[in-house]
Amino acid sequence: MFILSMINERISNFIKLQFSDKKLFWINVGNLRSKTDNDETEDDRTKRILALNVICGTLVALALRADLISILGNLEKPYEVIGWDKPVPNQVGEWLMLILGTFLTGCFLSLGSKFWHDLLDLLFYTKNLKSKLVDERTYQQTDDIQHLQEFINTPEYKLSQIAVDTYRASLNSTPGVLSFGTGYVNKGSGKIGCLEIHVTDIDVANKIEKNFKIKLSTGANINIPSKVIVTGDYPKLNSATAGKGVSNKSGILGRGTIGAIVKDNIGDDHYILSCFHVLNGDNNWSGLSDSKEIQDENGNIIAELYFGYRTTDMDVAIAKLKTGVTYSNNLINNPTSVRQVSYDDVLQESTISILGAKTQETIKGFVYNDSWPVSFRYPDNNLWELTDLLVLTKYDKNSNSYKALTQGGDSGALVIDNKNIAIAMIVGADNSFSYAIKLDKIIKNLDISL
Repeated sequence: MFILSMINERISNFIKLQFSDKKLFWINVGNLRSKTDNDETEDDRTKRILALNVICGTLVALALRADLISILGNLEKPYEVIGWDKPVPNQVGEWLMLILGTFLTGCFLSLGSKFWHDLLDLLFYTKNLKSKLVDERTYQQTDDIQHLQEFINTPEYKLSQIAVDTYRASLNSTPGVLSFGTGYVNKGSGKIGCLEIHVTDIDVANKIEKNFKIKLSTGANINIPSKVIVTGDYPKLNSATAGKGVSNKSGILGRGTIGAIVKDNIGDDHYILSCFHVLNGDNNWSGLSDSKEIQDENGNIIAELYFGYRTTDMDVAIAKLKTGVTYSNNLINNPTSVRQVSYDDVLQESTISILGAKTQETIKGFVYNDSWPVSFRYPDNNLWELTDLLVLTKYDKNSNSYKALTQGGDSGALVIDNKNIAIAMIVGADNSFSYAIKLDKIIKNLDISL
């Protein structure tokens, strides 16, 4: 509603500025722009502006099919009932309900974006306050009003980030700690922030403190719980010496997966998208290898390595398809759009699917974390840390543990959400989690599209 109200305001203001004291089509809109000293005239002007806002709001709602009645009936996922791509009403009663719903939307949009902005602030504050009221730390670890106020106003993820920053040096020097970052743990009916730590074995896990104390700016000392997960050794890149997929003809780095066929935003050329450690031909990560021929799982030369690099948050490459080679994205259901992943995906455990060349079947899981640093052991046996990765997993009820979704040979595979929108590209995995590079960053950096 906030976004729609902003659109409505822009349209209404345009009409007020351009058509005041003029005719809009056959309608004389009268004075909308200039205030008057006459109370009766000013009252009429105010009513005309309100009517204009309601009419514009209704037209905006109708154009986007933003039906308030349907939205209220689907509050968990309102976006599923907005838009004309949904089934069109085929009965008179359904059309009347749609018209009534869009009129009601228009009335609410006429309240203005400031109203909706303030209401959203209030709702977010109330939601945060509700979770803090059932948190024992509110009563046990805050001993004056300033401490309480800051604790209530600080989101859980920020509390977690303070813990990460406070104990970074200590955890980096702790043997057996592989990676750590912000996370969450279930607390009653909600979630609270935690310091999540991945370790090599259970002995290391048992030595990790259950709580980490942080200090807020007012001096309040707050305990942040830890969440320790045994993931085994350093994650391995999902690149294997056997299996279907794609590889550099040199064979030095093994095989991976064709993530997607992408196109250049400037020209008409098409490319294979995968990881740099899949398409590169040697262990020199500072530039392209001399070997640039890219082959499919049958050894056919299908592309030439065009561009690739490895940085602190990227391991990506593209290879230009040879003339006459035809490829499609049919196996991954032809996703045509890309989106950013947010912390909401973590809280809602958004469902995702992956089709890797090694697994050779679509594996489903969920988004576990939206920004995680991981040190990978590359084929040259050196460690390299990639940051801001998505963490993906599934929960195995039999073993009561998290399980990775991918294995060796799945590097480069695209991660697709339940709306067939691409969100990431697999780079590696350990025993518990699969890790992926955010696709919106790849698309922007390489200036390509699906």
